Amino acid sequence: FFFHPHPGIRDCLLSRGLGDVYKRQRPTWVIGSGGVKIAANVKIITITYLLVFFKYSELTTPILANKFNNIGNQNLKMVFDLANFYKNSKKYKKAIDYYTQIISTLDESSDIKSDILYRRGGSFERLGNYKKADQDLLHSLEINPDDAYALNYLAYSWLERDYNIDEAFQMLEKAYSLKNNDPYIIDSIGWAYYLIDNYVEAEKYLKRAVELMPEDPTVNDHYGCLLYTSDAADEGLGVDLGG
Repeated sequence: FFFHPHPGIRDCLLSRGLGDVYKRQRPTWVIGSGGVKIAANVKIITITYLLVFFKYSELTTPILANKFNNIGNQNLKMVFDLANFYKNSKKYKKAIDYYTQIISTLDESSDIKSDILYRRGGSFERLGNYKKADQDLLHSLEINPDDAYALNYLAYSWLERDYNIDEAFQMLEKAYSLKNNDPYIIDSIGWAYYLIDNYVEAEKYLKRAVELMPEDPTVNDHYGCLLYTSDAADEGLGVDLGG
């Protein structure tokens, strides 16, 4: 996962992609003797699941695009899956184009629209277009104000930009109240405390995030930054700084 480096981090490089962490609405698929097939109740192009084997490689992209363009009567589900494929393979401009196609067809109050705005907003953010990213994420939250993942993503992005810090904290607190066992949200709120130099509170959350996801590199990076910040010892965390 990846994110933008924050200028206030002491000798640490961030790597965060909250929008990519929370991949929702995965369709059902099965592997049989004929290869990857989609379960009968899911109408989606089978070629999308080449990514399972190619892992979003450059080889998969032209194959998928060619197959998609040759399909007649393309439905929104197909467009949705292609947009997600491009987003996951870091082709954010293409992802935005397909998400936009879907958004233009949806009701303003649709929960599906909220989710697509969240995904498109994340794509804009990855391109550094923060104005459009914020517009999409805020619009998503207008439709569904209790989307913990959208709250988390936008708040984290603001913290990284040193923008709307107080509101970002409020959003993270709300996200945590909605999903207080989600390790990524726990990590985010802990990292938020770290960025404002509140190492005591940061330790509470980051330590828990590491306990929940001991193999996650980003969570370990965050906790490592805390441990190796000299001020942490002064806050009385009682951690071994490796003297």
